[in-house]
Amino acid sequence: MSLQRVRQLQRHQRRPHRSPGHRSGAGAAIFRGIFNDGPAPDKLWLNLAYTFNDFRFDNDAAFGNNLLPGAPRHYLRAELLYKNPNGFYFGPNVEWVPQAYFVDNANTMKTEAYALLGLKLGFDNGGPISAYIEGRNLTNKAYISSASIINQATATSPLFEPGNGRAVFAGMKYRW
Repeated sequence: MSLQRVRQLQRHQRRPHRSPGHRSGAGAAIFRGIFNDGPAPDKLWLNLAYTFNDFRFDNDAAFGNNLLPGAPRHYLRAELLYKNPNGFYFGPNVEWVPQAYFVDNANTMKTEAYALLGLKLGFDNGGPISAYIEGRNLTNKAYISSASIINQATATSPLFEPGNGRAVFAGMKYRW
């Protein structure tokens, strides 16, 4: 599928991103007291979510031991946030599918690998009000976020669902 075709689909069809597979992740403060050595030091906080998919047919009559289509083998979402003791935080994030994945059971057609860059900024000091703003896909990359599955793909099979272009999200939370 050409990049031009993906962009055409992107203009005509906006669908929310569907996350394939199961995600698990962890967060950890990897540095403390970078700029502030007081009683509540600042931190660099790393959040990671990684998914590994290795699903195959099992000696199927039609598809042998082909990979099951529709999910990337590797999926990574990561962010590195600087957190100041006053509650202010900011940092970059990435969503990365490093390998193309099949979209048909015959394993004849694939998506394309992609990486999306973002930036998050917010405030949460543990009080009743917190807020954030986040920019996603800041490079406005055209990419395939998910695909419909078919037994045997052809060049005209309408299988690819485009991902969102550049977007900004904001939110506010009130705790009581």
